[in-house]
Amino acid sequence: MPSDASSRASANTAVSYVFTRLRSDPYDALRQDPETSINRQFLLAHDASFSLRASAGLMTSDLAVEACIDDLVTIDGISIPVSTKDSGDGHVLLTSCSPVTLPSGEHQLRTSTLSDIKIDNVILRSTLSAPAQPSSVAPIAQTRGRRSATIPECSTDCWIEMPEGWNVGWTASLDGRQLPASVASGGGHAVWFVPASSATDIKFTASWTPQRRMWFGIAVTLIAILCSLIVLCQPRLRRRTFLSTSPITAPAHKAKQQQSPTVALISSVLAAGALGALVISSVWGIAIAVLWAVLHRHPHAIRSIGFSLVALAMLYLLIQQKRYGFTAGFDWPSHFRRAHRPAMGGLVLMFLGSWARSEEPSGEHKRHPASV
Repeated sequence: MPSDASSRASANTAVSYVFTRLRSDPYDALRQDPETSINRQFLLAHDASFSLRASAGLMTSDLAVEACIDDLVTIDGISIPVSTKDSGDGHVLLTSCSPVTLPSGEHQLRTSTLSDIKIDNVILRSTLSAPAQPSSVAPIAQTRGRRSATIPECSTDCWIEMPEGWNVGWTASLDGRQLPASVASGGGHAVWFVPASSATDIKFTASWTPQRRMWFGIAVTLIAILCSLIVLCQPRLRRRTFLSTSPITAPAHKAKQQQSPTVALISSVLAAGALGALVISSVWGIAIAVLWAVLHRHPHAIRSIGFSLVALAMLYLLIQQKRYGFTAGFDWPSHFRRAHRPAMGGLVLMFLGSWARSEEPSGEHKRHPASV
């Protein structure tokens, strides 16, 4: 619990504290951790009694199971006896042998650095905490942007928890009455508080409000893809020029480009940089503009660089996934943030290279300015 929130707790509020040892790499036990023990200060607004629970990594098999040990955890310099239990998976579960009573004010919790048992986290749970009431599962009817369910009854104060993660985009109503904003549960799900009511078969509806924006974004994306395909296919769709008795003259826009190649180059460089800045970032936009200015006559090289960036990003993704074994979920792409911009930069370069290559006249067109 944050120190700035403890002042809002009354003497009857069940307050719990969680302390976690900082780890350098939770997936690799051989990495050196920045903390070998837990040393934390916390504030109590009122006198309170706690039960202490902790988990630790077992460094030796010599463990006195179910015995009280008083050299692992101290609060304000006073040892807290804890009983140990081997969980069987290389970890130790610790529980205080008796409730811990603390007066109001600041306190300091420390774990031992000399023991073979290295404590990873400590939980001080208030003895005022009552066991949770058994929960019931209601079937959910869902669409892309809506969830609905029928709550049998809520004779006492209830909490409705959705399987989706908490997000400010979710709004909910109960029998047509708008509910206050949701809060995040301990598991990170969206939860709404429902006051006690004698009603039965209450209809609960949750709506994902950003769904319209998502549909708009999808529509814009499809339009952009269509425009990109038109730009790429434009040279092949151009009408052929037929032979005539009049001398062949270059189109007006071609003649204008020949007369001012510097202006055309500057315009293309600015356009490439603007595209990179819009899709990725300003730094990447500058880099793409410089690369285009140097290699604009070599579209194949630009495409090769773009393909290499995408390949490197995919290789990074595979290595990280193989190393850490990230589980599938909404946050899965966030584990590969470093590869996002190189991959997008590669796609932009591939697009620019393909566009520049399509603008070049083919060898057949160079040899035969006009064809039938």
